[in-house]
Amino acid sequence: MKDLIETIFSAFKDYSRPDRDNIALHAGDLKFEALEDFAGMENSRISVDFLVPKHRQSLFFMTKNAFYYYLLAYMKVAVQNYDRADTIPGMLINLFTLPVARDWDRFDSILREQTLIEEYTPLIASGSTVEDMKYFRERFHLLDISQKHAILLFIEAIREVHGHDFPDHAPQIAINNYWHHF
Repeated sequence: MKDLIETIFSAFKDYSRPDRDNIALHAGDLKFEALEDFAGMENSRISVDFLVPKHRQSLFFMTKNAFYYYLLAYMKVAVQNYDRADTIPGMLINLFTLPVARDWDRFDSILREQTLIEEYTPLIASGSTVEDMKYFRERFHLLDISQKHAILLFIEAIREVHGHDFPDHAPQIAINNYWHHF
């Protein structure tokens, strides 16, 4: 697993630690979601005790740069401390799952649409929205190939070692829906 962590950190090495004012998407979340706890925190020093239980969902409230910078810590915790990571591994697998049925060719055209047109309805996974798809695109589709490959390796590692914890086969679904391309 050490090689996996090194691969992940290497792929995302160009993201720098955000300053306090560039962590939260919305200023109020700095305090409300306790994102100020991340200020000055190196991603390599973040432990399972820091993330669980207080920051299990904090990634969702972060700016794009903060998201990428701290995503590494979440993946490291999920791999190295799986049994203590609470909901983090499942949250990451869910986050890495493209919220659209496997129509790769139409993904970009769907995302360019401003409103959900009836013809696209069958493409959207149950409970997902165009906003979910835009979020996925903004966070993952625009990554470079080495970053996408690092995420694929993470998902595969979770599937291989802890696949029995996902009776819905979520890691494999994430791979099938998007990451197998990388």
